Amino acid sequence: MQKENSVDIVGYLSTLRLAELKGEEKFLAIAFAMAGQQTGIPVRTHNIKDSWPQHTLSSRYSPVFYPGAKSKSWVLKDRKDTKSCVVTQAGATHLASLSKTGVEPERTQVTKKLSDLVQKIKDPQERLFLEEAIRCYQVGAYRATVVMLWVLTMDHLQKHILSDHLSEFNKVLATHGDKKMKSIGFYDDFSELKETRVIELIRNAGIISNDVRKILDEKLGIRNSAGHPSGVTISGHKTTEFALDLIENVLLKY
Repeated sequence: MQKENSVDIVGYLSTLRLAELKGEEKFLAIAFAMAGQQTGIPVRTHNIKDSWPQHTLSSRYSPVFYPGAKSKSWVLKDRKDTKSCVVTQAGATHLASLSKTGVEPERTQVTKKLSDLVQKIKDPQERLFLEEAIRCYQVGAYRATVVMLWVLTMDHLQKHILSDHLSEFNKVLATHGDKKMKSIGFYDDFSELKETRVIELIRNAGIISNDVRKILDEKLGIRNSAGHPSGVTISGHKTTEFALDLIENVLLKY
């Protein structure tokens, strides 16, 4: 493990487009620098605060930066040391998108990681669908990848509700529902609810955590941009982060 105090934090920050960085991205960047630009290496959060280069970043440290980065799954609390955090692959990929060079992720390397995750999916139909989404990624069809992954995620969550949490979901729906829909009995009933509503209801029912709800809300916005003709660019970086977030935090968790 690389010693944190031996790392050239300012040198690493100089490779990023600092003017574009938000607070949680600055926290992520320093954590990554202190970890020797490696994922999965524990870094003490108080050391990140103490090492904060206020002059370079043109901002002071704030305690909200760590929860912000964690809510986006860029960093996670270390399992062995709760006072430390580790940068995830999604976090490293996001930082790569903020570099001055802006180099796209190596498709072969990312495809291998995604393919490895496919083997952890238990449902055979979901595996086939995810494999097709990955083939879209391989050829650079990023919009198609995003749309397919979102469809798979919502399908997975709706089946999870029907099989394991129908009573909790219907209880919240009856209380917070509308005139048209008071309960869910079959899969097709979900078509009567907007996806934003489903996400809100499963959070209120305690089926997902608030951090996962934030991920889903963010990814739904990206899906909407990808699914319609627009001037928004769907890059390889964005697609990679989109895929890893949904696979690791939804498909493999619920």
